[in-house]
Parts: sequence; structure tokens; C-alpha cells
Amino acid sequence: MGARAGREGLAALATLAAVMLPSCGPPCKDKPGEECLSSGWPREDADMVAVRATTPAGGVEYDLVTNSVDWDEYNATDWVKLKVPGEGTLTVDYNWDNGRCKCSLVVTGELGEKLDGTMNRGKRSTLSVPTKVGGEYFVRFHAEAPGQKSVYSAKFTWERAVAVAPPPPPPPSTGAATAEPATHKPGTGKPKPPPPPPPPPEDLGKIVKVIPGTEGGDLTVITINRGTEDGVKVGMTGSLVDVPGARFKVKTAYAHSCEAQVKGAAADKIRGKVVFSK
Repeated sequence: MGARAGREGLAALATLAAVMLPSCGPPCKDKPGEECLSSGWPREDADMVAVRATTPAGGVEYDLVTNSVDWDEYNATDWVKLKVPGEGTLTVDYNWDNGRCKCSLVVTGELGEKLDGTMNRGKRSTLSVPTKVGGEYFVRFHAEAPGQKSVYSAKFTWERAVAVAPPPPPPPSTGAATAEPATHKPGTGKPKPPPPPPPPPEDLGKIVKVIPGTEGGDLTVITINRGTEDGVKVGMTGSLVDVPGARFKVKTAYAHSCEAQVKGAAADKIRGKVVFSK
């Protein structure tokens, strides 16, 4: 009787333990993947990144963030949030320690709308997005599949938008009713041809980040605040307005920014604006 009672007691304890186990334990068949695999998943629980310093031009530098994601340890997603003052450009300078990790980075607006994103490229890189208004912006670090994990580090900066020059006025009308009195020269018998239209404005972009090259032969990489929505394509070339003789070639293009390799200039001399070749 005692042995039977002991076995019944152990069975009851096993049943109680099964009921009390966390719903997200392996194999996690009844929960959505994100909810199960990440203790830091909810965006509303994102940690605020503190401001480290401000620049004379009104920009903001934020504290360095270092953390890790690990799919198998139920920590597949981390969220952080930043408060920006207004219209400008938010840049994430990041690095995944595990270059082979299938990990992603996504930037969203205050309502969760995706602004831009990128996969782990196995080295330090940058992602820049425009901020149309001030407020809270969110950044998600995510391990994409079982077995994927990595430590990551990220620095955040925000630069105030630069005023855009107004477009040039349209060329004067060349119609017969108005052009002839101005272009016809008395005594010649022939009207003077109208002046050529003014050239189109240069497509200027701004350099928002510079990553120096290495002794191993890697070229200096710049991030420009122009992307595919501005007509930028991979392979486009151009020159640096403030550095004579320097040229660049676009290697990666995102929606609102692109990365290009630079030749003909030392990293510490690179600054200012660029012009794309047509």
C-alpha cells in the first residue's frame, strides 16, 4: 500500500509540474514564434537610449548600446528607443560580433511603421533613415532562425535637416508673341536665337558617416543621405564637392541612404557634400 501511495504521489507532482511550466518552454508549439522566442519582444518595453552629447549644429549623440540576441535561449529580439528633436537624419552605426549570424536590424517610427532595415553583413556598417518629425523612434535587433546568436554593439547619432535651396525659376517663354520683340535685331532680317535654358541643379547629397579603410586593402566607405527613392542605384559614381580629385562608387543602396567606396582622398579629409554623375 505504501509503494502504491508513493507512486500516486509522484504522478500527482508530475501533473502539477506540467501545469506550472512556462507556456514558452520547449517545444513551444502553441505560441507565436516572436512571443515564445524573446523575453524582450514587446516594442512597448523598449529601453530608452540616453543622450550623451549635443553638437554645435544642433545634432545629438546617444550612448553606446551593447547586448546580444540568441534564438535558442528565447532571447531572439531586442528593442531600444530614441527620442529625436525634429526633422533630420538618424544614423545607426552597428556591428554584429558573429559575422555569420542570420541577424537583422530594423528601424521603425513611433507607430511601428518600418522605415528601413538590413541584414547582418559580417562587419561594421551603418544605416541612416530620415526623421520627418520629432518623437520616439525604435530599433530592433533580431536573430532570424534556430541556432542563430550574436553579441551586437550600436551607436546612434541624429543630425538636423539642412535647408534645401528653392528650385531655379523657369526659363523665359520663347513663344512668337513675346520672344520676337526681345530677340529680333532691327536691320538683320533674321531673329536672334533665344538663349539656352539654364543647366539643371546638381544632385547634391550629404556625407553623414565615414568609415576609414584598413591596412588590409579595404577602401574608405562613406554613407550618403540619398537612396533608391531619390534615384540612386548600385554602381552609380560621383565626386566629392569639397575634396577635389576624390571619386566614389555606390556599392549598397537603401531606401533613403547609400554606401559608397571612395578613392583619391584620405578618410580624415572627407567631408561635406557629393554630386552624383548622370
